[in-house]
Amino acid sequence: MIDFINNFNFLLFLTIAILYFYQGVYMVLSMVGKAKRLRATKNNRYAVIIPARNEEKVIPHLIDSLKRQNYPAELLDVFVIADNCTDRTAAVCRAAGARVYERFNKRYVGKGYALHEFFKVFDEKYGFEAYDGYFLFDADNLADENYVKEMNAYFDNGFRIVTGYRSSKNFGDTWVSAGSGTWFLRDCVFMHRPRMMCHTTANITGTGFLMSAEIVRKNGGWKHFLLTEDIEFSVDMVLQDEVIGFAERAIYYDEQPLRFRESWTQRMRWVKGFYQVLRKYGLRLVKRAFIDGSFGNYDMFMLVAPGNILAWITILVNLIFFFIGVFDVSASTEVMAATAQSLLGLLRNVFLVFMAVGAATTIREWRRIPAKPARKLLNILTFPIYMISYIPISLIAVWKKVKWVPIEHSEAMDISEIK
Repeated sequence: MIDFINNFNFLLFLTIAILYFYQGVYMVLSMVGKAKRLRATKNNRYAVIIPARNEEKVIPHLIDSLKRQNYPAELLDVFVIADNCTDRTAAVCRAAGARVYERFNKRYVGKGYALHEFFKVFDEKYGFEAYDGYFLFDADNLADENYVKEMNAYFDNGFRIVTGYRSSKNFGDTWVSAGSGTWFLRDCVFMHRPRMMCHTTANITGTGFLMSAEIVRKNGGWKHFLLTEDIEFSVDMVLQDEVIGFAERAIYYDEQPLRFRESWTQRMRWVKGFYQVLRKYGLRLVKRAFIDGSFGNYDMFMLVAPGNILAWITILVNLIFFFIGVFDVSASTEVMAATAQSLLGLLRNVFLVFMAVGAATTIREWRRIPAKPARKLLNILTFPIYMISYIPISLIAVWKKVKWVPIEHSEAMDISEIK
């Protein structure tokens, strides 16, 4: 029995190492390589779409940051979807210079449905070809003054979908906001950047991305309604051989939850959404990845197939043998010691891996992280705790019925306050 436990744990560790080995290669490439900077030959015409629900505190600052872009103002129009608002979101957006579409629908709730309805009305009124491309932001975002200029460079070089560099405007407020912000920085630095070096595809995380009029037309506006519509959109597009570009110098900021309870709720929705995407697109990704040999599809499959599941398999199997040891007098001491050692070893290894990832991300992006040095250093120790909390979330999300719940945004700051 002891040999079986040890062999099982070794094989599972080896499986995880093989599946995620390429991400280690990505980290090395990101550390030693340099991404190519693209230049635009023309300025394209864009519409910015911002779904918002009771966001009167924060959305004027986003619109203001868009109005301050180092880009011709006549080529950038802002549209706000005031989705089931009960505050002054629509009024403050109009006052800030945005065009506002008000929507009241209690049956179909969420960003995906709001976008679907908006694009349907938009096509009838203007036509999708009225603009070359469409930006999508959340109301709590802020855009660096060169954001549109840098995104336009990738768009003008043939990328029909482009995502920007996601930073956090409240990174240094709490250990929770720092943990969330670190993970998104890790995506940018150690996933998207090397993907561009290897000429493969990035993925959308949240908002802050651009899609061409052709993509919008092909999709009939917006057709993705799962709990993580950004990941669903990414996977669907990659399955259709679209390559999502990453404009590293196109910086935008969003607000992270400050309290663990809010973060738990948000991440429960994310994990449930990943399961939904895996269930809907998983078999197609496996076929494209392992039969057709598409690395981009393999990368997307590993994105939506959480490693937490493998961790839970390890935990559950070892717990089963632990309790067998409790009732098997002849082998109880050895079995319980072996399983306890395995579980503690798993926890230790996960902690050390994420501490290494947090440290590497912090060192690599030190100057770009908007927080005091003490918070950055402390985050290296607290980041693993934040990530380990995904393990219970991933298990509960399998059984829990999760609905989209709006998270209140309160960090009403100007872009100049971040720098």
